[in-house]
Amino acid sequence: LFNVFPLPKGGGVRASFAHAGAALDRGYHVLVFPEGGRSPDGRLQPFQSGIGLLAQESEAPVQPVYLAGLGPLKLGQRSWFRPGSVAIRLGEPLEMNEEETPAQFTERLRAALAQLGETE
Repeated sequence: LFNVFPLPKGGGVRASFAHAGAALDRGYHVLVFPEGGRSPDGRLQPFQSGIGLLAQESEAPVQPVYLAGLGPLKLGQRSWFRPGSVAIRLGEPLEMNEEETPAQFTERLRAALAQLGETE
């Protein structure tokens, strides 16, 4: 329905990347949460290496998107509708350089997102 698929935490990453690549080839945008899960305290967590590999294989630009304010909406409340606010900050699209490794690109993306988070 929503064209959503998880990136596995263990094996099977290549199959998910193949699906993401096919979606990109069809003109879809692919949203990846490079931390691999929700932050327990709202702070940026270490990134998984998959985003660098996906950027390398797809040769697609990566749009840094920082979501702020989701943590307080989750804490202590069970109802579906909660008061609060969420901020979405967009950085400049990043393209992987030819001399860059996936790990280096992943760290550059993390630094870009950290900079977007500093504006809180």
